[in-house]
Amino acid sequence: MSSSIRFRKLGDPVQVPSLRTLSFAALVGFFNYGVRLTLFVLALPHIGTARKGRVLFASVLRRALISLLIFRDSLTFKFLIAAELMGVGFGCT
Repeated sequence: MSSSIRFRKLGDPVQVPSLRTLSFAALVGFFNYGVRLTLFVLALPHIGTARKGRVLFASVLRRALISLLIFRDSLTFKFLIAAELMGVGFGCT
């Protein structure tokens, strides 16, 4: 898969995203980091350490798989090894 990423030099003008794009990014960040993390911290006293570990392992693996779909990237051998190791970690908790 070819990449169309171009690097800019320091001082080059940068196009500012539209207000709609910035608002959407802020909303996603608010729910993804703010609300999710707050609810997770509030739930910690009620769940055990093993469950906490499983939640953390599962969320990392799930987000990695979603990123493959969003960016239409291909599965690599390194990714499969990492996923297997995360699965082993998930099973150990």
